[in-house]
Amino acid sequence: MGTLDSHLVSLDAKTGSVIWDVAVEDYQKGFSITHAPLAVDGKIIIGITAGECALTGFVDAYDAATGKLLWRHRTIAQKGDPNRSTWPDDKAADTGGGPTWTTGTYEPETGTLFWTVGNPSPDYDGSVRAGANLYTCSVLALDPNTGKLKWYFQFSPHDTHDWDANETPMLVDLPLGGKVRKLLVQANRNAFYYVLDPETGQFLRGKAFAHQTWAEGLDDNGHPIVKPGSAPTPEGTYTCPDAQGATNFAAPSFDPKTVLFYVAVREACAVYSSKSREPEPGAGYTGTGQRLDEVVGAPGAVRALDPTSGDVCWNFQIQEGSSAAGVLATAGGLVFATVADGNLIALAAANGKCLWEYQTGERIRSSPISYAVDGKPSPQAPYYSVSRSRTAKYSVVFL
Repeated sequence: MGTLDSHLVSLDAKTGSVIWDVAVEDYQKGFSITHAPLAVDGKIIIGITAGECALTGFVDAYDAATGKLLWRHRTIAQKGDPNRSTWPDDKAADTGGGPTWTTGTYEPETGTLFWTVGNPSPDYDGSVRAGANLYTCSVLALDPNTGKLKWYFQFSPHDTHDWDANETPMLVDLPLGGKVRKLLVQANRNAFYYVLDPETGQFLRGKAFAHQTWAEGLDDNGHPIVKPGSAPTPEGTYTCPDAQGATNFAAPSFDPKTVLFYVAVREACAVYSSKSREPEPGAGYTGTGQRLDEVVGAPGAVRALDPTSGDVCWNFQIQEGSSAAGVLATAGGLVFATVADGNLIALAAANGKCLWEYQTGERIRSSPISYAVDGKPSPQAPYYSVSRSRTAKYSVVFL
């Protein structure tokens, strides 16, 4: 497990005793770990949070038996890499962000590790970091044995709205262009849905899946056609979506029966402002911030998309506030999701009709999950969600 003070810890599963404990980085500098590690062929892969503290991110691999560091891949282009030129100078690059704060995705057939990278730093002040700022706001395809980069795709070049790309990348096998092929799909925080070739990183298709005002669309290479006047300014610029994005870390889900991609959506706008300041590693380095449009608010939805095109197939509107948790599609034809008011809801996977809801008493922070015992779904408690009660205790709801 990873810890908030930047340690990676191996425990004996039967006794809880510590087998090894590695300091991934110094938490006093501003580093932390916010996600679960990924086990791949005797290696434990973990990322680091380093987005708003004038630091830079990386992905590490450790030997599962000993805790020895096997490789480290840095998410900011290093000296000698031609993409270092996407930063104006070493100062900007060496404080350029690029956190890796969610768990990656592994494809065993090709032996490829996909890890997403967060925003450049400072978040809102792009004047001090001219260029595309690679490899921020990207998905990286890595060799899990060496950490070497196979390919990358950048969703939001020179991001100035904190629209990192740390949303879950999903691997599916679906018909496209007359044949079944492997696809990597992602609903991004910037409000666009992407379909990529997981072997090459080639952009195949993409379109907006939520309301946005910052781009005309995507060009043939998947690059956003940015509208003039959408970047933050000292006076403030009104842009949609807000900094929390059209979706965030909450996991999407895919149902092979309906062939639909389900995602928790947030529809909000904000006034973004910028201000330059000198970076101080370990201290806040955002370049100012945003102010939510309180009139529009932050209504949400659970949205079903065609996974090969991004077209919206159905939409379940949530007026009470968007979900902070992910969605779960199940073989029983249901999609489980949450509402900000604490309701756990079950939707029909085919059309989005709400079948029932259950009030937990507090906003649900974790995604609903299902599990199997000996390869079979548990008949007694197939679905559960973790929530925080009003008395500040934690509860598990079995349904």
